Amino acid sequence: MSKMAFYIFITVWMLTGCVKDKPNPDLKNLPAEISNGLLVLNEGAYGNNNAELSYISFNTKLTTQQLYKSVNGKSLGDVAQSITLINGRYYIAVNNSHKIAVIDTAHFNLLYTIDQIPFPRYLLQVSDDIAYVSSFYAAAVFVLQLSTHTVIDTIQTDTAAA
Repeated sequence: MSKMAFYIFITVWMLTGCVKDKPNPDLKNLPAEISNGLLVLNEGAYGNNNAELSYISFNTKLTTQQLYKSVNGKSLGDVAQSITLINGRYYIAVNNSHKIAVIDTAHFNLLYTIDQIPFPRYLLQVSDDIAYVSSFYAAAVFVLQLSTHTVIDTIQTDTAAA
């Protein structure tokens, strides 16, 4: 194959592989209750403030992207670390934004932002009103009161969580 034929082949191959993105999905396609699909937490690229939620419907095989931004009109933050379902709400630890976003499970609306924990990583509910939160750089586990969304105590550790 000549060099010219090779370049034409590569150019045609690249052009046919392009797909137009739909960054602002039509949220009317989401079911009233997400029960037969998969909610995906997209970490995003460090330093780019582009963490996001996606939903994949098992029934329609369609993916709704940029779900959080479409519902709330703003970015989720920088580096989504984990998502935890507690008391009918999603708690999303957004590590590099130093916050936990609390959203409802029905419409994905932002309800609260908890910004008292540096570099939050993971949440673990230990009672009806208490969750433990690990932090990447702090040598402590933070005790979060769920009813007030405030840190009420810290448990010191020997080293920071990784």
